[in-house]
Amino acid sequence: MRTLRLLSFAFLIVAILGACSLLRTGYDQADHLSLWWIDRKLNLNSTQSRWLKPELKALHDWHRQTQLPGYAALLDAISRRSLGDESSAEVCADIDNATGKLDSFFTASATASGSGSQIIEL
Repeated sequence: MRTLRLLSFAFLIVAILGACSLLRTGYDQADHLSLWWIDRKLNLNSTQSRWLKPELKALHDWHRQTQLPGYAALLDAISRRSLGDESSAEVCADIDNATGKLDSFFTASATASGSGSQIIEL
């Protein structure tokens, strides 16, 4: 029975590490995956793809440099507070914080594609 528990625990650790690795790989490829997805939806020509690729890369770089540290800090704070009592005000503040981060991303996306009409005109 003890051996079965150890094997189960080892399998769980390997699965969690694999999921983390998959998540990181997916995030690292987000700009490429976004270009692929947009191209499938809009059927971009080569000129449009060449214009969009650096726009997506710049957005991804901005997100990695400015937003990920904030996500990590938010998750760390939630994790630490989850060990004790958490007030509804703290939960609401976390939701507002996360919503603000999404708003920042959407604003940056719209700003990055501020010349997005170019993609339609090309």
